[in-house]
Amino acid sequence: MIGTSFNEGWEARPKVNPFTELSGHTVPCRPGTLPHDALIGQERADPNDQATMEGGAGAYFPGGVFEYRKTFSVPEE
Repeated sequence: MIGTSFNEGWEARPKVNPFTELSGHTVPCRPGTLPHDALIGQERADPNDQATMEGGAGAYFPGGVFEYRKTFSVPEE
């Protein structure tokens, strides 16, 4: 058995409703290596906007739900 790092080759994107994708609207994925922080790629929030900042506890990035995916091959043997 050959050990291989599983941290490279991931893709991340904001989670979308599956029905949205069926209608043809897709959200592109960004490549990433784990560990990865999907929020870093988001637009920064205005620190003076308390609604965006979730009462000041949201730091400078808005919250969100993201999905990660990876495609890989497994040899038959």
